[in-house]
Amino acid sequence: MHNPGKISKTCRRSLLFSLLFIFSISACLADLNAGEEGSQGKKKVLPKRLQEERVQQEQVLTVHAQGHHPQGRRIWGDQLAQTGQLQGEQLQGEQLQGEQLQSDQRQQDQTGQQLNNLPQDYHIQGTVYCKERIPVRDLEIFLFTCPENHPYSPTLVTVTDSAGVFEMAAPGQPPHLLEIRGEGGAGRVLVSAGTTPASLEITWPVTEKIVILHTNDHHFTVNNLRETAAAINEIRNKYTDVFLFSAGDIFVRHPLRWFINGRFMRDPEWYGERAMYMITTMNELGYDLMTLGNHEFSYHEPYTRLALGSANFPLLSANVEVATDALPPLDHYALLTTSTWRKIGVLGLSLINTGRDDISELDASETVRKYLHLRDSADLLVALTHIGLRRDYVLAREFPEFDIIVGGHSHDLIEEAELVNSVLVAQAGGNPHLVSDNHPVFIGKIVVSIENGVITGKEGRVIQIFAGSEDRQALDPAFKYQEINDLHLIEEPVF
Repeated sequence: MHNPGKISKTCRRSLLFSLLFIFSISACLADLNAGEEGSQGKKKVLPKRLQEERVQQEQVLTVHAQGHHPQGRRIWGDQLAQTGQLQGEQLQGEQLQGEQLQSDQRQQDQTGQQLNNLPQDYHIQGTVYCKERIPVRDLEIFLFTCPENHPYSPTLVTVTDSAGVFEMAAPGQPPHLLEIRGEGGAGRVLVSAGTTPASLEITWPVTEKIVILHTNDHHFTVNNLRETAAAINEIRNKYTDVFLFSAGDIFVRHPLRWFINGRFMRDPEWYGERAMYMITTMNELGYDLMTLGNHEFSYHEPYTRLALGSANFPLLSANVEVATDALPPLDHYALLTTSTWRKIGVLGLSLINTGRDDISELDASETVRKYLHLRDSADLLVALTHIGLRRDYVLAREFPEFDIIVGGHSHDLIEEAELVNSVLVAQAGGNPHLVSDNHPVFIGKIVVSIENGVITGKEGRVIQIFAGSEDRQALDPAFKYQEINDLHLIEEPVF
């Protein structure tokens, strides 16, 4: 039977746990009260358990910060990488800013350079007199800056005043072309870079000079080379517009005539070397054109093409058809331009006697008719021929449209060029078909005068170049054929 006054062992345990629970609750309430007092300015004292937990946390954070923990090293490395990236981006930005400044500076420099390179006005002041030194008024002065604009699109136009004076500010630097127009025609004056703008004096009517130097039938010989070059340069220094032509036969086609100072040269390689020497010499002398002669058409492979292909000047022949690669391509005609933009039309005519099937000669007269249209665009029309003097005369009588015929082949030495049907016919002798240091040197010189755009005079003479002297003198007519005939030593066709 149960005794209510007696407490069992189980009840005592329950009572003990209840008391411990109540004590714990009281301790927690005391801690909360202590925290409130600390927040009011009193020093907060943490329980020992919480203090130990905080110390552990601080140690962990310290270890992480020092990089001794694997995760801490990663975090610290990421921070360093981010810092380096930011610094790199900052440096890159500064570099880009510097490059932009440099680019801006370059653009400014280029702009300044472009402004400096803009064409500056070139002030031209001149006076036009007649031959009696009387000023000429009311002449129109047309200024052209490029050939494409002539004659219809002048850059500037002005008129001479009562004192014959004109002024204009030409855009850009010379050369410029002045065309002076009046009742007597239109003359041209070149304003070159060396022209003094304030001292330009022009004589009315305006006269222009064109000089044609010509040779023919050299046949592997060019003697007195130093004196020849000096003579040509002297003429070029005297005149503004000088042209140098060859009327062909610079080679020797006959192997039996391959002699040099009496020594027989049997080797075709000598032909090749001599042919190249001739072209090289002509390049150095500054030839402008050459019409091929029959000695060039009688080719020796591969030497003829190699030599002719080295020429720095056009090779002409309008009446010969070539169907072989042993010769270079040929032009039928050439258009040359003077310093005042005058046009010189030059038609090449040749003869052949090769006996080859791959080269054929066309009728010279029919060929000329085909190219008479050159007269319309040329201020001066020239036939540069290698057909012989007799056929040159026939050509002059048949075609007065030519102003000049410069010939070769027949070795005629015409001291003074002849007028035939108003056509000036010229030829400058030539050498025998044997190379010799004793051959004389002949150069033809033709001077054409153009007055206000119209040809008013043309004359030609042959001059001889002497060894050891730069003096030139006209030939004695009695000398014309003596040397040539004496040196035809071999019984063989001369031409």
